[in-house]
Amino acid sequence: MSRERMRYRMLRLAAPVVVSAGLVGLSACGSTHQLTSPKGVSVSTPQGGFSASDSAQLPSKFPKAVPIPTQSRVLGSAATIGGGSAFDVSFGVKGTIQSVARSYAAQLTQAGFSLNEQLSAGVEKIVEASSSQWMVMAAVSRGSGELHLDSGEVLLYMTVSGQS
Repeated sequence: MSRERMRYRMLRLAAPVVVSAGLVGLSACGSTHQLTSPKGVSVSTPQGGFSASDSAQLPSKFPKAVPIPTQSRVLGSAATIGGGSAFDVSFGVKGTIQSVARSYAAQLTQAGFSLNEQLSAGVEKIVEASSSQWMVMAAVSRGSGELHLDSGEVLLYMTVSGQS
């Protein structure tokens, strides 16, 4: 399997892994509080917390330093807060795969991020960038039917993690 395809598959699988690890890890931390609603789940402990939602909003502690793609709307999100903060957000973005990847790479650069890599994996585009505080990996693709993309939108799936 090519390096690009492997990275893309890892990115596509990141959200379920984050969800599982967050729930298992946090449930073992002592005093755990869990809130489940039709729109998502939230778990908190004294050491940190985890939340996942399919509501159309960013996680409450999403870093302001990370730019939001232009002409986008949030489709769903997940966040792990504590020892190492991590965020996964799915956006519906107006444009083509190429134009959205190019535009978002420019937004990251304008926000002070250094582009580490830009890859093409079949019909998907992957952009990796970092700052002194955050690492961003964004994959742009056609998405799938269950994401409810509007006409003219593509999927931008973003993983943001804190730099150690």
